[in-house]
Amino acid sequence: IPAVHRFPLAFKSNFESNTFKHIVLGIYYNGKFGALGLSRRDTLMFKPLKYETLYDLLEEFITCYKNCYHTVDRIKIGLPVSHDNQSMEGIMWKYTSIKVSKQANRDFRHKCDQYSKQLRGQTAHQMKYAKQAAEKC
Repeated sequence: IPAVHRFPLAFKSNFESNTFKHIVLGIYYNGKFGALGLSRRDTLMFKPLKYETLYDLLEEFITCYKNCYHTVDRIKIGLPVSHDNQSMEGIMWKYTSIKVSKQANRDFRHKCDQYSKQLRGQTAHQMKYAKQAAEKC
């Protein structure tokens, strides 16, 4: 379904001085966010398409990590994955990175809203080149 935007969400968490990494597939469809993934914890995989904002989805994941006694250190959000099954373009795993422990809540929400706005208005290809142009300035 071309109207479904799929993008990687990578979480880096800490528990008892050990670092853990986990990735899920973020989903955006019909104005709602959700996620698909695999985990030993059922709260860290499937999230239904019910979240109004990306921020709400990520906050839900952070809460679920806390319930598993993990502290989320960083979240990386990648570019949407192409629907062209013959595409040779690689997956951009880290389009934006959020250091949860050092970000003020307002800044965290702003980064999520900025990504969501770009996601709704542009293709992954356009987002990639917009970021490269911004980095050159």
